[in-house]
Amino acid sequence: MGGALQISAPTLSPLDRTCFSCTKFAPDPKLHADHPRSEFPIPCRNTIGSTTTLTSALKRGQPTFGNPVMRPVFGIEFSTATQTQLVHTIASVPVPTGTGPRLLVTTNLDHVVQLTRNADFREAYNFAWARTADGTPVYLFALLRRVRLPGRVTGAGVFAELMGSIDTASAKVFFLCGSMTTATKIRIRLIGRGFPSEHLDFEAPPFGFERNVDYSKELARRIRVHGTTHLILGVGAPKSEIWAHRYRNELGDCYVLAVGAALDMFVGERWRAPPWVRRIGLEWFWRFAQEPRRLFRRYFVDSWGFIWAVWKDLSSKK
Repeated sequence: MGGALQISAPTLSPLDRTCFSCTKFAPDPKLHADHPRSEFPIPCRNTIGSTTTLTSALKRGQPTFGNPVMRPVFGIEFSTATQTQLVHTIASVPVPTGTGPRLLVTTNLDHVVQLTRNADFREAYNFAWARTADGTPVYLFALLRRVRLPGRVTGAGVFAELMGSIDTASAKVFFLCGSMTTATKIRIRLIGRGFPSEHLDFEAPPFGFERNVDYSKELARRIRVHGTTHLILGVGAPKSEIWAHRYRNELGDCYVLAVGAALDMFVGERWRAPPWVRRIGLEWFWRFAQEPRRLFRRYFVDSWGFIWAVWKDLSSKK
């Protein structure tokens, strides 16, 4: 494909129009007509038609916390929120009724490579509520392109902070885990923190579950019936993001966090890199050292696609 990664603006339904300035849903544009235009091309999503600019369409109700809107990198418009700001919103602001799931994706080097090859993954990104720069190469390239992000916002960091700040009395969390061992350990830990057992549900789906339509529909039904407020996907990319987007109409109104290995790290099934390793940008090598067979191809073969994506992004900028 030519140029930078092309993520087109989605069509907005009447139920998917949320005010940029106040992040509240309301079908009457008069309620938001006086909101300032300083940060956005338009004052409110309720005043727009079925199409809009990329900047507008990809916000999907995401708060900006007064930060300026960033231009795309690799065709991706990253969130301007810090990790703490993002977690606070996910923990305390309910998804408006009838608007469907809000998908959070955390972009690393592998995501950028996959986006150049996988149309379904691009579509999931297209409809994501928020995108953050997770991987160090992605973050550093954004800085090179003079996109001043507040810092890396990683899936592991968001998930760990969320589990420490979420309201245990009201949140209902559903986990898709890589194994029942991880699921059991998460359950024990969260019940110990004060979660009612009935507010937690878990599934460790079999290999290839995303291709099994009957299984996937039943799983989506379980998630909706649970009254899920937060769906945590720890079954890897691009599988997690594509599945969540494909069954978005069956999931209900909830935050969806595609956080990969963060679930295993949370309970010690895998070890996250120490802070000093993360600061110098070698978290990828730490992970490779733990799982060399599984990650060799990602880091030493497929990663060359990142260089191609960088070249395409640079050549597309005037």
